[in-house]
Amino acid sequence: MKKVTALALLLISLLALCSCGGSGTKLTKDNFTTYFKIDTGIKGIGEPARASNGAYFAYNTMKIVCNVNAISSNYNYSNVTVKIKLKGHYDYFDAAETYYAMKKVFIDPSVNFEETLTINVDISGKGESNTNEFTMPDGKLITPGASDCFTCDYEILSVTGTVEKA
Repeated sequence: MKKVTALALLLISLLALCSCGGSGTKLTKDNFTTYFKIDTGIKGIGEPARASNGAYFAYNTMKIVCNVNAISSNYNYSNVTVKIKLKGHYDYFDAAETYYAMKKVFIDPSVNFEETLTINVDISGKGESNTNEFTMPDGKLITPGASDCFTCDYEILSVTGTVEKA
């Protein structure tokens, strides 16, 4: 009788291990930032504008870039997809010479944007997506290095996938 009870307990333990093992932690909107960091920035598109001294510095077309990076490399990430709504604005310079002279004269009002991105994250925890291209009004410029003229907030709309200790 003791052997049958011991065998039954062993089978129950094995079933419990099989049902739990390998599934990992399900990612949700609430726990996503526990495992990932989200960064946004500007990526200039095409040939940059030149100042009178020949220096390159700004663009008339750009994209907003959204990066997702794992906070720790001690995890494996499986089938992770995050849908993010970006919302913000960027200010542009009124002319190349104004920017180059470091006057940073912005045109008001700012250009507002709102776009939803879907980012697929690889097993190492990295993913990137870009918005559609934005073109400045004629004669206006944006520079990726001027962080004071770019504001971008995000909202996590949905998350799928799992995270598991490596």
